[in-house]
Amino acid sequence: RILEVGGYVSDIIDGGNGILAGCMQAMSWVKIYVYEILDFAHVHYVPVRVKGYVDDITQSQRGTEDEILGALVPAAVHLTHQLQSLGCTISTKSALVASHSSLGKQLASRFRAVGLPIKFQAAARDLGVMTTAGKRRLTAKLKQRRNQASKKARKVSFLSRIVGRARKLYKPGVLAVGSWSHQVLGLTGGQIQSMRAQAAMCSGWWAP
Repeated sequence: RILEVGGYVSDIIDGGNGILAGCMQAMSWVKIYVYEILDFAHVHYVPVRVKGYVDDITQSQRGTEDEILGALVPAAVHLTHQLQSLGCTISTKSALVASHSSLGKQLASRFRAVGLPIKFQAAARDLGVMTTAGKRRLTAKLKQRRNQASKKARKVSFLSRIVGRARKLYKPGVLAVGSWSHQVLGLTGGQIQSMRAQAAMCSGWWAP
């Protein structure tokens, strides 16, 4: 890769097998890099589902305890070995979540037996959202983001009364933080009303 800004060109940057921060082509290159491995997994390890987003790859399966133990473990082992053959590293932060703790512990035990660094957790964070394999809805992180949005809204409200153009900070600063993960966790009527109030505050014409 090379970087070009204002007509100036950087030295050549070797991206290697990692994600190059700020590279607009990163997602496309990752898809090309692991395409054959994921395609093989889709075909030969049904019903285990494989999904990839940039450098995050997940495997999931629905079924009885025996079905999951019989299919998910060999699928995970194969995927790990294939990725390592490309020079990829399996993160020590890799986590396993299950709808039943007994199943999760059995899977974690089998993963340890074959040398996979995957730990069983009650919940794992994925793209800023806590996932529990459908067991329950966790809102602690959601509340934290709501509080952050409120603080940002007060700052934007103050600035917008001085400089009108500061109102533009609402969408990338306040709304982006406050509405994150609403597609997964949803919003209550009170939360929607609070977001509307924040939008009014950031306009510079109203304050609670």
